[in-house]
Amino acid sequence: MDQAHIPKSIKTITLARSIRWFGWGLCETLIPVLLFSLLHNYTEAGLLRSIYDIVFLLALPFVSMLGDRIPAKKLILFALALYPLIGISYFLAGLLGMTFFIVLARAINGVVWCCDSIGGDTYLRRFASEYHLSKTFGYLHSLPNLTWMIAALVSIPFLTRIPIYWLFLGISVTAIIAYFVMSRAPQDEVPIRKNKTSTYFFNPLKIISGMREWKTEIWTLTFLTFFVACVDPLGTFFLPLFVYTKSNDLSHVVIITVIYAIPSTLAFWFGTYIDKVSKWTFVSVSLLVTAVLLGVMSLAQTYLFQIIGIFILGTLTVCLTLALQALVTKASRADNYGKVGGLMAGAEQIGAIVGPITIGLLADIGGTYSTFLTLGTITLVTAVGCFWYKARHTHEIMVISH
Repeated sequence: MDQAHIPKSIKTITLARSIRWFGWGLCETLIPVLLFSLLHNYTEAGLLRSIYDIVFLLALPFVSMLGDRIPAKKLILFALALYPLIGISYFLAGLLGMTFFIVLARAINGVVWCCDSIGGDTYLRRFASEYHLSKTFGYLHSLPNLTWMIAALVSIPFLTRIPIYWLFLGISVTAIIAYFVMSRAPQDEVPIRKNKTSTYFFNPLKIISGMREWKTEIWTLTFLTFFVACVDPLGTFFLPLFVYTKSNDLSHVVIITVIYAIPSTLAFWFGTYIDKVSKWTFVSVSLLVTAVLLGVMSLAQTYLFQIIGIFILGTLTVCLTLALQALVTKASRADNYGKVGGLMAGAEQIGAIVGPITIGLLADIGGTYSTFLTLGTITLVTAVGCFWYKARHTHEIMVISH
């Protein structure tokens, strides 16, 4: 892996995130099973999953404003200090069989991941070279996902030996270690604001007023971020759950979830390629391929084909995310990284709320065939819309795509 253009600061935050994600890898693949075992319903499981995203969305306006006012490192350290509570809550949920602790874990997770993700993206944007944005974002994605995947595989021998809720304590232990690693990272500097008299944090009307000045590209990218987030739960939550309800085998759940995560470990190389191409064309074509894939997956329901399909879907999702991150960064001003990052995170979280509920309803009403076919049709419409937008805004797109 060529790391010549990766600053030491970003290597440090990547190491801290990798350590923390190892703890999540030990147990995160089992969250759908834990939720479903308490509720026995796809729709209700999707709703319970969405608690995290709802809380994230509520915290987002405050965290995104803070992202432009304080060093991003402080947001990350705050999140790492609270992560141990999540592991303990999941452990108690499994031990006592109480959904209250699931709700508590998801709610705390919404707050801390809001701080961690906004802080991490802002931290990266303040240190990364503008000529290697996709590559740098890919680096931040690749190593943590690799450690997550290794941890998930490590967990397989324990699935039949100990109650699965013990594995959730790994979240707490690794978060403590990650805190001390991140505390050694250099502190980022907050850019001087052009309008020092603005009070966005305390005046929501000024937030809306400021958004009116943003480019059309920002809002288009916001919708695409929302859409990708709607589709993502199919791979991270529902397809593993579909597999479990058919086979009742936890190892199958872990394996198919790991397969979906493999492309994330290759994000560094994907980002290197994406930096060299027209990102709008790449996004449009990727959406079209995703639509075709979902259509095919609606017809083929064997475990082997599901593994192949989820790997391709994971690859497309990672590449779309990297391309959109680069486009958002180039379309934003440095003193607005926190707010724009917050807008994108908000769109992502709304998608993460709408997606699980919608997919759960489709699964309960029409089964897996209807779920894949409907999502494929919607993705096809989105791809056509993206091609149309590219054709109508050729000049503007050339300015921000390279």
